[in-house]
Amino acid sequence: IGRPIFPHVNHPNFGYAITAEDMAEVVQERFFEVYNGHPGVNQLGDEKHISIERMWDVANFIRLGKLESPPLYGIATDDCHEYHGRPGSRPGRGWVMVKSQFLTPEHLIRALRAGDFYASSGVTLSRIEFDPDAGEYGTLHIDVHPEDESSFTIQFIGSLKDSDDSTDVAADLPQTEQGPGEEDLAIGVTLKETKGVSASYALTGRELYVRAVVHSSVGHPDPSLANQKQQAWTQPIGWKKDLSSN
Repeated sequence: IGRPIFPHVNHPNFGYAITAEDMAEVVQERFFEVYNGHPGVNQLGDEKHISIERMWDVANFIRLGKLESPPLYGIATDDCHEYHGRPGSRPGRGWVMVKSQFLTPEHLIRALRAGDFYASSGVTLSRIEFDPDAGEYGTLHIDVHPEDESSFTIQFIGSLKDSDDSTDVAADLPQTEQGPGEEDLAIGVTLKETKGVSASYALTGRELYVRAVVHSSVGHPDPSLANQKQQAWTQPIGWKKDLSSN
């Protein structure tokens, strides 16, 4: 009694049992698995179901844009069931990197609840910094720990306000290097993409939130997906200005 715990939504696309709308509505839940290392969790979705990462953006668009609730944070896990080399869910496929002074359960859970962590399937970040005083609306800085024979792509992903009136979003976002598609222009937009180990994104005031995902050119050493590359996912930032009570 009285000990902090860490509940989270597991593999929402396993059996396609949970939708993004389901996750959005349960506002008491703050965490879900953006990556799960079990090969049967339908990470990428199919022709009828969106990917798990896309679910993250849809759920957070609903939470921040419609429900005025804090966003979901994304964790990575290996969901290990098999320790003897047989096919299945093996250890070491996904984890979280937590910024905490002490490695006690209480301090780790406190940092996780504050969003002071990122999820990874192999990429290590040396800097995640949101400077609220850089630029008019703040700037997110990402540095990747370089590795031999690896190249990196850093994408800044966000969902935008006023989605029903977003047909001219690309023109309003001068940092957009790859324009969004015609469908759902405001949800999960790639706002900026940079090759290299360092990148920054200055918020424009149009974003409900911004997060970063880093893609390595190196394959995962024990993949759960075909042609899987190593990745890292940061948490949504830039949203607290709209939810001052949280």
